[in-house]
Amino acid sequence: MALLFSGPPRVRAGRQAGREFARVFAPPLRAGVGWLLRTEQPPGAMLGRYGATLDPVAGRYLSFVPSLDVQMLTVVTVRRVRPCSRPNERPEVSRAELDAFAALLGLLGAPVRELYNGFPGGSGTLVLRGRAHPSLLHAAGLYEAGCPVHVDRISRRCCDWDGPGRALLLEPAWPGLVGK
Repeated sequence: MALLFSGPPRVRAGRQAGREFARVFAPPLRAGVGWLLRTEQPPGAMLGRYGATLDPVAGRYLSFVPSLDVQMLTVVTVRRVRPCSRPNERPEVSRAELDAFAALLGLLGAPVRELYNGFPGGSGTLVLRGRAHPSLLHAAGLYEAGCPVHVDRISRRCCDWDGPGRALLLEPAWPGLVGK
């Protein structure tokens, strides 16, 4: 059975909830941030604009995105855990939940520079201090440059120009995760 959090630790049950939050989310955050900072990518590797996303952990998708503008982004998104009553209704990520993720990232040695998106919203973004590994930034840059043959977006959709580069990419080594 999956662990589903209805809110951040301080909203739920204090210290015990904070320990559970850390137990569940520290391993994937450590793996994702380690990948951003330390994983050297082979020449020709390509990384799409949405980075690497882990399968849901405790009802949250965690995406790790190297930004080409000198920062790295860790995007935390809540997935729908039950059917919603209205069309387009989504679970929300509160400011308090993002604060809990920011605090945990800080404890893991990855201080957060700023938070944005939502409050509440369907996702939230935590901007970390520091730069992603240069080879990972290069892999993202190759993808952003686009297909060297098809310059228009319509032709690009029918072309597998990025397939070989995506196959070379070294993905994060996600640990055996709890709460899935």
